[in-house]
Amino acid sequence: MKLNTLFLMLLTLATAFKVHAGSHYGKITKFDLHSDNWSKYDVNDVGFLSFYVEGLPNSCNQENGRNRVVITTEHPLFNAVLSTVISAKTLDRALYVNYLDSCKVRDKAWDFGYIGFR
Repeated sequence: MKLNTLFLMLLTLATAFKVHAGSHYGKITKFDLHSDNWSKYDVNDVGFLSFYVEGLPNSCNQENGRNRVVITTEHPLFNAVLSTVISAKTLDRALYVNYLDSCKVRDKAWDFGYIGFR
């Protein structure tokens, strides 16, 4: 198979499954760590990191949505995202956030896509 054909096939697949809603560059204004049922201690509960980014649109374009992104402890990048968010907040540095076009994890928070420094 020619390299051009392979490239076109991969490009077609990548665009066919495009699900991200947007990306944003800004500073972390605050972050929260909590379990799903934070009023009761349960070691089997799922943990959440919610981080707020200045200028981020309200979640899922809801009038009462929040300018935050959420990720759970079940996500394979959770520890890396937590470290990145803490570093960005501590250093007062902006970061690049990509969020999905969904609010399934928490109804007033964008679902996590990816994150990085630029």
